[in-house]
Amino acid sequence: QTITVSATALPGGNTFWIGIQDGWNNVRYVEGTGSLSHNFAITSSGNYRVLVQNRSSVTLTATGAYSYY
Repeated sequence: QTITVSATALPGGNTFWIGIQDGWNNVRYVEGTGSLSHNFAITSSGNYRVLVQNRSSVTLTATGAYSYY
């Protein structure tokens, strides 16, 4: 099973994370700028949160989506 997360953050060129957080608060993420997409493998059952986190010093506007399959 997989959760695919994708997001675009503006203004571009600023660092942000996309990721997932499991029920034990473990976070897996990828870091980048502009547009990101990543497939996260689900290794255990339970609840997950999808996250986008700003890692830059400027305000970002993010849009995105996720899918589970």
